[in-house]
Amino acid sequence: MGQVGCVAEVTETQTLPDGRSNILTIGVVRYRIESYVERGDPYLVARVSYFEDTDEDDGTSTKAAEDVADTFTRIARAVRTINDERLNLPDISDTEPQRLSFLVAAAMEVEVEVKQQLLELRSTAERLERLKGHARSEQSIAYEERARIHEAQPR
Repeated sequence: MGQVGCVAEVTETQTLPDGRSNILTIGVVRYRIESYVERGDPYLVARVSYFEDTDEDDGTSTKAAEDVADTFTRIARAVRTINDERLNLPDISDTEPQRLSFLVAAAMEVEVEVKQQLLELRSTAERLERLKGHARSEQSIAYEERARIHEAQPR
């Protein structure tokens, strides 16, 4: 279990026939666990401190955000093509860099450990640079190739 987490706001719920639920949340603010107050079952109670990113806006985040948005949108289009989905994707090109970094980190198919590392970073610019690397990985490039092959197949 990590020492950094995120306060989540429940934005939507859907109760399933078997009693389980689908819950949609949005991250509100990150926290670092300072100490555990109670280690009860099934919940842990901790004293936390909240934190934000610390980098200054020097323009590098904006350029990196543009690159990440472009690459991620291409990958998302490829995945939608492979899955024969025709709905339009939301336009993320004008999303504020910090928000974009968290949206893309949440949506990307990477290991849980990588997502935790991205959550713990206190630099939007560094988070975006790492996301660029993941978005340009062989796996991501493979999605676009698979989409080209999928589109070329006769229907």
